[in-house]
Amino acid sequence: MTQQPQAKYRHDYRAPDYQITDIDLTFDLDAEKTVVTAISQAVRHGAPDAPLRLD
Repeated sequence: MTQQPQAKYRHDYRAPDYQITDIDLTFDLDAEKTVVTAISQAVRHGAPDAPLRLD
């Protein structure tokens, strides 16, 4: 059973607690596999105890 998408309303919008300021991607290409490494830097804009959630 698939979930129906939920409507998102502008009045429910809240600015994020963090902003990603920089992303560094490294790709290691091989005939058998590819490894991608990502390093991100974030700046907090919310409360000091706001968790950083990566979805």
